[in-house]
Amino acid sequence: MKSRISASVVMLTLACVSFAGIQTKPNLNGLWKMNPQMSKFGPRGAPQSIIINFAQQDGAIIETYTVAIGGRERILELRYTTDGKESINQIGDDLTKTTAKWEEERLVIEWKREGGVVRRTFTLSNDGKVITMAVFQGAAGEPVETLILEKQ
Repeated sequence: MKSRISASVVMLTLACVSFAGIQTKPNLNGLWKMNPQMSKFGPRGAPQSIIINFAQQDGAIIETYTVAIGGRERILELRYTTDGKESINQIGDDLTKTTAKWEEERLVIEWKREGGVVRRTFTLSNDGKVITMAVFQGAAGEPVETLILEKQ
């Protein structure tokens, strides 16, 4: 009887550990608006607004990125797969090689073009109400901008 209870406890413990090891990716779906007071900007300064709409389904993400600078609004619609495979997106006048992948709980998106590489990381808060977007240019190091985006 004692070995039967011990075996049951071991099986239950293994099941719990296995379940805990299965990680679901954060749900970024929805409209996110920049909080300029909480954000830190690089040398280009702060835009009037940034709004990102994520439509995330299975291994694909559509990002609609709207930025207002100098009274002008620019909208980008970008499509990625989250398996790290390269996609081509139109950014301004350029066709840009883009990749997206999950690094644990963080979404990492890279834009590669002649002018260099821009890497953005998106980390969702535990309560699901805030995304911290760190923007890196060139070689990895400190972010040049850290934007706080709030769920709308």
